Amino acid sequence: MAYAVCESWELLQVLGKGRRKMAQLPIPARIDGFVYRKAPVWGRSVVVEAFLDPLCPDSRDSWPPLKQAISYYSSAHVAVVAHPFPLP
Repeated sequence: MAYAVCESWELLQVLGKGRRKMAQLPIPARIDGFVYRKAPVWGRSVVVEAFLDPLCPDSRDSWPPLKQAISYYSSAHVAVVAHPFPLP
């Protein structure tokens, strides 16, 4: 039993050597959500990222207050990026 565990550990070490660097994904070049109103200017805007489930009643109820806050702070540099995030 100890021999099989030792072999498995050595096999995992050999297989995993070249894969550690590939686990990190590059940062996307564009925004991966839906921009509400104006696009954010990185470094000059406050970006609110909302992860919303299209079928969730709580997500549905949180959208009107978020829109109200954006309209209140519209003179400032505020942008909203909505990410569709379906829950199981």
